[in-house]
Amino acid sequence: MRVTKMHGLGNDYVYVRPEAEQDWSAVARQVSDRHFGVGSDGLILALPSDVADLRMRMFNADGSEAEMCGNGIRGLAKYAVEEGMVPADSESVTVETLAGVLTLQLFRENGAVSAARVDMGPPSFDPASLPADVAGPGPVVDYPLEVGGMELRLTLASMGNPHAIHWLDGDVDDFPLERIGPQVEHHPLFPNRTNFQVVQVVSRDHVRHRVWERGTGITLASGTSASAVCAAGHLTGRTGHAITDSLPGGDLQLSWDGEGSVFMTGPAARVFDGEWVSERALADWAFGNLEALSEALGVTLEPIGREVLVGGMRADLVARSLEDDRDVVIEVKRRKSDEASVFQLVSYLSHMHAPVGVLIATEHGRRTIEAIRLLNEQLGDRFTLFAVSAHARDAAQSQGTFEVVAGPNPRKGSEKA
Repeated sequence: MRVTKMHGLGNDYVYVRPEAEQDWSAVARQVSDRHFGVGSDGLILALPSDVADLRMRMFNADGSEAEMCGNGIRGLAKYAVEEGMVPADSESVTVETLAGVLTLQLFRENGAVSAARVDMGPPSFDPASLPADVAGPGPVVDYPLEVGGMELRLTLASMGNPHAIHWLDGDVDDFPLERIGPQVEHHPLFPNRTNFQVVQVVSRDHVRHRVWERGTGITLASGTSASAVCAAGHLTGRTGHAITDSLPGGDLQLSWDGEGSVFMTGPAARVFDGEWVSERALADWAFGNLEALSEALGVTLEPIGREVLVGGMRADLVARSLEDDRDVVIEVKRRKSDEASVFQLVSYLSHMHAPVGVLIATEHGRRTIEAIRLLNEQLGDRFTLFAVSAHARDAAQSQGTFEVVAGPNPRKGSEKA
């Protein structure tokens, strides 16, 4: 699958022009991983539209789908021009989003699209539009909310997606956003979660702000957040109708006349193009390179059909034990005197992004607790442990966070969990 990485002020996304339907939520989680994927704040799909030049679907790094993205949509306009989805000489582009159809005016440097001015649409201050569990039609200004031992005063706004803005008296860099941000995002006040902004007013036409983005976390910039800050600042009299918003990734120019649309202007940059290798392709590669993997990992890997299995545990037992299809089944039969091979296998599987249902089984139970802890930490619910000895089973169950299925011990017969 061909992918393109782009960013607006460091708010980076992977762009795809789909050729076939996929589980895009899962793809978003995989490509967004900054260690084992491409690395991004999310995934953006460039799709045909019946009502605009193109349609945008946007997925956060956690796989949740969002209404739109202000920085991402500028990148999408540049992508559409450069990929031939719209005429190369287009001066403007319309994009269908879950927040409505938005229009972008394009700016060029040396013939290439370098920035865009986005008609972000009008803000809404009705709490039902976020939604937020606050009575009345709004606007909601300086709403008191205690989170993590801090008393916040929130101004609520929607730019087609939800925003909760806290105005600061001090320096924006001193606010513990990494601690407070996730608590605000998931607060019961916001049934669909929310983006959270902390804002320092420098002057009537200049603010500094940081953002915790719903479904992603701290990012270097957010165009919808900046738009909400612009509108909320003008509404509350803290700023004028036009501002420069300085985010960690750079500056955005914004304006709102108090009645119509918010307008946002900022850059868009193409970082690189590449080819994303799917989980299935990686699994196919693994099946075709078992001998090399066995040597590198210090374990014995033997294929049985579309599974990978070693010693002791029969394929028919595995098949009967599973309630759904699994892509990879691996039993680790230790050849070394320590757990190093297990750790290496965990690292490999994490890199492979093996899907839910990777199974790891160990024949030996001694000194396995640390290995099991690492498996759980790195793979989470993507694996089931087949404990083939009582000691291994007890060690697994002591962790208590994933499924444990007992299988037969090759030397001691069957045991039941």
